[in-house]
Amino acid sequence: MQISKDGNSLASQFAPDEFLIQQDDNFTFRMKVRIDNHKCVAKIKNITVDGSPSSAECGFAQYKNKESKVKFQFEASHPNDFAWFSFVAKKGNSSNVEQTQGMVIGDTHEGYILNSEFTKDVKVDALLGVCDKAAFAEHLVVHGLHTNGSKVNIIGSSSLAAFALEKED
Repeated sequence: MQISKDGNSLASQFAPDEFLIQQDDNFTFRMKVRIDNHKCVAKIKNITVDGSPSSAECGFAQYKNKESKVKFQFEASHPNDFAWFSFVAKKGNSSNVEQTQGMVIGDTHEGYILNSEFTKDVKVDALLGVCDKAAFAEHLVVHGLHTNGSKVNIIGSSSLAAFALEKED
């Protein structure tokens, strides 16, 4: 009998003895279900360009050259780390320029590092492509999980943000 591993609902392990009950020569399985009704947190922070924050009111950020770095920052969390998240940044009406997903407990395969929040530096060139300036939308969704990894929508959270990049005068 397989159950999910602690801290990683996407991996499984053999059920330990406390999940099995022996009666005579037969074994029965005791199913333990974990449902955590704590609310998830989804907060997108303002981007920075080479350490300078974008305007929170207007959402514009200026870059010096296409080697400048944009820092994406967001909080995706759950009080007991029992949640999954998805983050995407989209340029104009075209394509996703940044995206990642994973459990709220650690770094992602796409290079987002978790300290107290997820962060990643991306070159302006990778975001703008052939454009010299562009507007971007950011969307973050955080879902709480059952033991089997399915979503619990009523305790999820999401956040939207936008910014625009333009070259310094």
